[in-house]
Amino acid sequence: MHGILITDYKPTDKICNPWNPLYTMAIVMGIVVLLFLAIGSIAAKCQSNIKIYIYSLRVYHKRKQGYIPHDSEDDYEYHAFVMYCNNDRKWVHNDLLNKLENEEGLQLCIYHRNFIVGVSITTNVDNFLKKSWKVLVIVSNNFAQSEWCQWEVDVVQERR
Repeated sequence: MHGILITDYKPTDKICNPWNPLYTMAIVMGIVVLLFLAIGSIAAKCQSNIKIYIYSLRVYHKRKQGYIPHDSEDDYEYHAFVMYCNNDRKWVHNDLLNKLENEEGLQLCIYHRNFIVGVSITTNVDNFLKKSWKVLVIVSNNFAQSEWCQWEVDVVQERR
């Protein structure tokens, strides 16, 4: 453009608008993709907090409507399903059951006494969990090292 007078300068649309609209679309699409990735990673990281928040909102709306169902111990056959390691059986049977059942009047479900013979243990666990109001886990070093006890904890967390 050197040596051209301003009066002779006749710019075209291409010279005045060098920005290609495809660049704008690419930038916008890139921002949208990054935004979705950020939201997705935050949602994955905070999944349990999001579930709790949604649950809290549902409870809040139910309370405004005047309805909140409360489970009571009367709705169940047992006050608690007791999970313990077989190595701790002596303490559970002699001390814990004596204290809670005889002195406190609670009805506890323990597998040595209550499970139905001939039914698979997984079916028994599932059936008696449904009949129990709470779950009492006797955590010990033996319990922590037992794969079976860890499986029981996983089942309880899944069912409850």
